[in-house]
Amino acid sequence: MGDSELNNNLDHAVAFCQALKDANLDIKWKALMRPAPCSEELIKLLQQTGIEQLYVCMMSDKREQEKNGYNLLDVKRIIELCKIYDLPITFNLLTGFPMEPQASIEDTIAFFKENRPQRVNIILYIRVYGRTRLTKIIEANPDLHRRLSRNLGEKEDFIEPVFYNQFDLDYIRELVNGDELFYLDF
Repeated sequence: MGDSELNNNLDHAVAFCQALKDANLDIKWKALMRPAPCSEELIKLLQQTGIEQLYVCMMSDKREQEKNGYNLLDVKRIIELCKIYDLPITFNLLTGFPMEPQASIEDTIAFFKENRPQRVNIILYIRVYGRTRLTKIIEANPDLHRRLSRNLGEKEDFIEPVFYNQFDLDYIRELVNGDELFYLDF
């Protein structure tokens, strides 16, 4: 998974897609973006530029959605616009931020069952890097250490990958209940 930066600046994203369209390059490409900001103009231009697949990265934790400036209404709008413009859309759903309430993931899974995009990749493990807000939360709460893929060293440099997992795989499987819309990504 890469960075979802296409629409960090909506005006720039629209201008970029307009330039691609105007250049008439006849290319096939994929894009990765966040749920907001977004506009109908952007979705329409993405479709007109020959995009093969739009990936939207989001978090299931409603607290994190709010901190990142979007909610499920923004996600619903993107799904609806992509259906109007026949644009294939896949959501990369990052789950299990530390102390995420179960209601958040349950509501998000139920939301996608009702508002069906092409696919939802459920990402169960969050990579932990040094000097991030996530790392500070985990380091400050020893109870969260048991959810790490390995023990942290005394002078941890995070060169060797370490991952955090809040929710058990069986719990997520139960929520998904065999629905082929969802792909569980380890």
